[in-house]
This record gives sequence, C-alpha cells and structure tokens, in this order.
Amino acid sequence: MARLGMDVEVVTQHGTALKNIGDHDIPSLLHRVDNLVNEIQGNWWGPDAQHFHASWTGTDRPALQGIAHEISTFGQQALTNAQRQAQTSAATGSV
Repeated sequence: MARLGMDVEVVTQHGTALKNIGDHDIPSLLHRVDNLVNEIQGNWWGPDAQHFHASWTGTDRPALQGIAHEISTFGQQALTNAQRQAQTSAATGSV
C-alpha cells in the first residue's frame, strides 16, 4: 500500500536545518577558508602561489557559494511543501 503525505514537523525541522547550512554554515566556512587562503597568500610568492589563490577565488569559492545556494533552496522547497501539507491537512481535517 502506498503512503501519501508527510510528517510536517520532521520535514519542517530538516528544511530549516538545510536552510541554515546553506545560509549560515557554508558562508561561515567560506569566511574561514578566505582567511586561510589570504594568510597563505601573504606568505607564499610566485606562480604556484598565484595559481593557488586564483583557483580558490576563480573556481573553488564560487562553486562552494553555488552549493550553499542550492542547499538553501532545497531547504526552502522542503519548508514550502511542509507548509502546503499543513494547510491542506487543516482544510481537510486529515494529518
């Protein structure tokens, strides 16, 4: 037998957790890595150092920013669906 619906409380909790990861945890990590990369840049000179810094700023950092955005969006989708489920359940009297 197929199941339909959701445990709104669990989906809301997990959606909120995903949003927090995308909106706060990953940006905090980005800030920490930025600081480390900048400190390395101040203590390493030459073409390899330039490549290292360019890799972080040109490729890796933007990729991580994109992942943060996707995780936040994914969490928001869960929250939106949980809210819709709660509204539907309230209107129909079901759980």
